[in-house]
Amino acid sequence: MNLNIFERLNEITPKVDNFVSDFMKELREFMQNSEFKTNNMTYAVMSNINEQKEYNITRQQGVDNSMYISAKELPKGIECGTMLRYKNGKFIIDEELTNKNMQEIAEAREYKHDLLAQYKMENVDYLVKRKYEDQVELVNQKTGLWFTTNDFFEKTLEQIEIGMTLKCENGEYFIK
Repeated sequence: MNLNIFERLNEITPKVDNFVSDFMKELREFMQNSEFKTNNMTYAVMSNINEQKEYNITRQQGVDNSMYISAKELPKGIECGTMLRYKNGKFIIDEELTNKNMQEIAEAREYKHDLLAQYKMENVDYLVKRKYEDQVELVNQKTGLWFTTNDFFEKTLEQIEIGMTLKCENGEYFIK
């Protein structure tokens, strides 16, 4: 056994560096995890389960408010939008906040659907106000809604000119 450290420096240094690096990474993750989990704090589930069997959880107050948590640490039956509370060392579902949050999500989706429906209203004319390299600004002639879109086939986009009128039929814009 060669005990001369100076001769074996190139052999020892990477092992020590890796050990220190791995230890620091593990310590940082532990500290983040322990600081992230605060008693009686509320958390929102921001994603469904990923390939690593983790959920993205966001703390509702404070900094460093997002973290991936193993499904094993979380209650069964959660989904994106579920609200959690951290109590006595574990996450529990806050039913009242979850119901309220799910209602708000449903209302936001309905609003988005209604708004998006104005962008492609059947048999409505759209005036081309501006044209850019890969998109155009249109004005819905029925509602006055002014918006930018690139929802065209490449050939159609090449043919579009400022001042033209487009018509929406079967969910597609056509030059009138």
